[in-house]
Amino acid sequence: MTDARALLAEGRLEDCAREVARTVSSAPKRPKGSLVGSVQALLAERGWTLGVAASRGKVVLAVRRGARVIAAWVLEYRGGDASVPALFHLRRLPGTRSSAADAAGLAALSTALCLLFESLRGRAGGKLAVRAETHEAGQGLERILRITSACNHRCPFCFVPANAGGADRAELERELDALASELGPGGTLVLSGGEPTADPRLVELLVSARGRGLKRFVLQTNGAALARPGFVESLLALGVEGFDVSFHAHTPELHARITGSRTTFPKVVEGLGRLLASGRARVTACVLVLAENHRVLPELVGFLGRLSRERLKTGAAPLEVAFSFLNGAGMDAAPELAVDLKKAAPYLRRALARCRKEGLVTQRFTGETAMPPCLVADPAAYAGDIEFSQERVRYAEDFSGETGGVGRAKRPSCRRCAYDARCMGVPAEYARLFGLGALTCPA
Repeated sequence: MTDARALLAEGRLEDCAREVARTVSSAPKRPKGSLVGSVQALLAERGWTLGVAASRGKVVLAVRRGARVIAAWVLEYRGGDASVPALFHLRRLPGTRSSAADAAGLAALSTALCLLFESLRGRAGGKLAVRAETHEAGQGLERILRITSACNHRCPFCFVPANAGGADRAELERELDALASELGPGGTLVLSGGEPTADPRLVELLVSARGRGLKRFVLQTNGAALARPGFVESLLALGVEGFDVSFHAHTPELHARITGSRTTFPKVVEGLGRLLASGRARVTACVLVLAENHRVLPELVGFLGRLSRERLKTGAAPLEVAFSFLNGAGMDAAPELAVDLKKAAPYLRRALARCRKEGLVTQRFTGETAMPPCLVADPAAYAGDIEFSQERVRYAEDFSGETGGVGRAKRPSCRRCAYDARCMGVPAEYARLFGLGALTCPA
C-alpha cells in the first residue's frame, strides 16, 4: 500500500482510492486478519468487486455483484492533516438497493474500508494544516479549527505536533470563509491548538470570524492565559460562550508531572476562577483520566467544588465536569500515562458521586474520548443521548495484530448492549494495550 499512502499524502484522494481498489482486487491474498486481507475476504466471500468513480468532485466507491451496483458510498475525509489521525467516513448514496442478506456484509465492508484508509495516514507531524476537523460529540458533529501548535505546556500525550508553529494567516482566513458558509450565524465554531490563547492573533481572528457572520465560539484552552485581567471579558464580548478548560490535576506537583510545566498551576486555577466569576460563560473542566491521576479523581472533584463555591457568580450556570481518557494518538505517544479503565472505574464512580455532592454538573459520556457507560453502575444517567456512527468500530476480542492500531474497539458482546449505538467504545490502541476486560454489557 506504499503507493496509496504516497497519493494520500499528496492530497490525491481519488487516485489513492483507485490504488486501494486495485490492490484489494488484484494483489495476492493477504491474511484475513490484516487490513487489506479483511477487505479481500469480505469481497471474495460474497462475489463482490470494488470500483472507484468520480462524480461532481466526489470520490465514489461502488460495490458490484457482476454488473449490478448493490451499494455506492461517497468517501469523505474529516480529519486534520497534521494534528489527529485521519477520520474517514463512507456516506451511502441513495438509489442503490441491497437485500437484507447483503446488509450485514456491507456494514462490515464499510468498516473494513474506513480502517484501511485510516491506516494510510501517518500520525501527527509536519506543518499544522489549516483545515477544520470534524469530530463526533454530544451535540452531533462539531467543527474544530486549530490555529496554532504553540503551547505553554508540554503534555507528553498531546497529539498536536509541538514544532508545527502557527497556521498560515491567509489560509486561516480562507478556512473561515468556508466555515462561515457552512455553519451560518447560528453555528458554533470551536477554536483550539496547541493552546489558542498562546497565539497573539486570537482576538483578531475572532473579530475576522464575526465579520463573516460567525457569532458563537467555544475555546479549548488550558486556562493559564485567562488569569490576565480583562482577558476573559474581551473573549466574552467577541462571542466566546463556552470554555473547555483542561484540568487534570488539583495540586501543583501533580499538575507539573502531567503538563510538564512547574509554573502555570496557580494561573490555571485563577483563570478558571475568573471564568466562574464572570457568570456569563458555559465553563467545563475537562478531566483526562490518566495513570497519574485516576486514584485522586474524587479529591480533584472536591477541589473543583470548593473553587466553584468560592468564585461562581450567584445565579450563574454551575461548573460542568467532563471525564475522558487518552485518544489513540495520545496512547501511542505516552503509553505509560494510559490507564486500564477497569482499574480506574471505582475511582471514576466515586468522583461522579462527589460531583453530585458538590453541585457540579457531570457531562454525559459523549464523543471520541468519552468513557464507555458500562463503567458506571447507572449507565442510563451518563450514556450519550445521541447515536454515533459505528463504522470505525471493530467488534472483536483480539487487537494484537495490524488492526490494533486503527479505529475503535468493542467486544462482540457489546452488540447486545442497550447503549451500543450511543457509545464509541475505546480506541484500538487501548485494546492493544489493555484488552477489553473493562467493557461489560450492563444487565
